Amino acid sequence: MNLLLIGGGGHSRVVAETALALKKYEIISHLDDNLKAKLLGNKPIGPITLLEKKETFELYHDIFIAIGESKLRMKLIDYAKNYNYHLTSLIHPKAIVSQTSLIGNGVTIFAGSVIQANVKIENGVIINTSSSIDHDCKISKGAHIAPGVHLGGNVFIGKNSWI
Repeated sequence: MNLLLIGGGGHSRVVAETALALKKYEIISHLDDNLKAKLLGNKPIGPITLLEKKETFELYHDIFIAIGESKLRMKLIDYAKNYNYHLTSLIHPKAIVSQTSLIGNGVTIFAGSVIQANVKIENGVIINTSSSIDHDCKISKGAHIAPGVHLGGNVFIGKNSWI
């Protein structure tokens, strides 16, 4: 299975390492409008508009929008949906996620994070390194939970929030 990451900045590098840790992808490539941006030692295979090409769609089963800025990330998620890509979520093997939590599409949960019972995480959310989300929280689409943030139970985080 192949993975296509969209983006080539700092957040993309952490996402790429999470994808490698999963050991499920044969090929991990990336698209970025900055054709000099390196990810896993490689330059982009092309600009983001390559998502529009049938050949790109046929080669990559999963895509992930690896952009740290929430509004741009959500815009690119919508753009990719127009071309019927499968938007995957990436959960680091050293994260703990309750079986009773609901995880949307395009979510990344980094190493050391803990997601407790009945948490709902909507599409495009970033749960950064060593964060914890306690029971019955709702994290709305596009939110970014920074490294080391700890949320108690029953907390609501709004759309595109940065905590």
